[in-house]
Amino acid sequence: MTGEGDEAASWLTSPIVEDLRDSTSLIVQCSESYCLVDAKGIGIYAYDRRNRLSYLRPPREQRLDFLTHLTVAVSKDTLVYVDPSNPCSLCIYDLLSSAGGPSSKGPMVLPHSVEITQVGLSQIGGVADRKLAFLDKNGDLWLTAGYPQYISIKATGDDRTPKLKAMVSSFQWNDATDMLVGIADQQLITWNYPQCIFTDSQLLNLTVDTMEIPRQSIGESSAGSWGAGDTTVETFIGTRVLLKRPYGGRTVTAVSPYPSLLYKLQAKGQWDKAVKLCRYVRVKELWGTLAAMAMKVNDAGNTLETALAAISDVCKMSMLRHAKGQSDPIVKQAEIMLLSRRANEAIQLLVANRKIYRAIKFNIWLHRWEAALDLAVQHRTHVDTVLAYRMRHLEAMKHSENNEKFRRYAAEVPVDWTSVKAKIAREKAEERASGVDTPVNQSKTALPLEIPGSPTLSAGSSS
Repeated sequence: MTGEGDEAASWLTSPIVEDLRDSTSLIVQCSESYCLVDAKGIGIYAYDRRNRLSYLRPPREQRLDFLTHLTVAVSKDTLVYVDPSNPCSLCIYDLLSSAGGPSSKGPMVLPHSVEITQVGLSQIGGVADRKLAFLDKNGDLWLTAGYPQYISIKATGDDRTPKLKAMVSSFQWNDATDMLVGIADQQLITWNYPQCIFTDSQLLNLTVDTMEIPRQSIGESSAGSWGAGDTTVETFIGTRVLLKRPYGGRTVTAVSPYPSLLYKLQAKGQWDKAVKLCRYVRVKELWGTLAAMAMKVNDAGNTLETALAAISDVCKMSMLRHAKGQSDPIVKQAEIMLLSRRANEAIQLLVANRKIYRAIKFNIWLHRWEAALDLAVQHRTHVDTVLAYRMRHLEAMKHSENNEKFRRYAAEVPVDWTSVKAKIAREKAEERASGVDTPVNQSKTALPLEIPGSPTLSAGSSS
């Protein structure tokens, strides 16, 4: 009679065998699938079945046998590799579509100005949470969205693809969290919440742990000591980082276990326990990580305010309290989005919920004058409000109007501050009256990793 233990042993000793048409040059694994690279294409397989999930056929000019474990990365929904025929470009396949691309036309190509030497994909979350990190020949580490539909087509270096760190020699994603480790400046750097760079680059600095690489991890010889730049990160599993010495030896070092605990508490929505953990540890980097997590979910109660107080960020605390003072929950949520630099998402939330005045006012705050005027004209309201604030701004800056659109509307629409203030007062009164248990329509605001464009700061400019 066969027991459960015998069945398990039989399963372990009975591998699934599948014939391959071509010789395999590379195997890259992730938690839910793996890819086999041969001369003609890339096959994606699942661990629990024999059937191949997909088979991708890149252009013929791409020599796939040139790919290495550093230039290929795979997750459950995305495949990325460095184009062998053009190392300055990344080919990104959508594994959830039938043909591997967002429009069934093959891969998305992400251009870069320098040759790319290493790529990596985050492994947790859904497609909207996927993040792609890549390292170029100059040692610059870049971060962008990892799923094709959410990646900016613009060249790297804009807000959608910010630089995490310079002079990096190697990096790896964590297997169970969004933590990222890299070697730079003879140090092991841990980014506890790297996606924070999309919303607040200043807060990012408060989420980074740095430690010197132990001498035994670098390695020594009779001729002298090796440089830390020669050491590479092979794996980052749990809190353990596997480092490879320049002469082939390997050693394990550990990072702080508290950020991983913070991720678990965030996933369960246990924000009170997360605050207690940070108070117990009393490490500024952990408070910064908690603040970034709370900012992403639009406050999560009083967690964000507590975390900002712990890191002494008075400016953001003042903005947060102003947002919490709003009677309308939609306006409150939009102002918290604005606090985390998700301006476009906040404005779309307001427009979707018919808060046109607030959307116009947000554009005015950001000095997006043309956007404010276009919104007012489109909805046929508050055109005089935009013109009034524009005139006041130009007078304060001692500039004259040079935008033809504003000149035209200023000649057509009379501006009376008494009328403007009365109209604004009516809008705020309506918000107070309808601000109780107002459902928030977020159907048009799902913009993962959304970053607003740079606001125009010059009063005499055309925007």
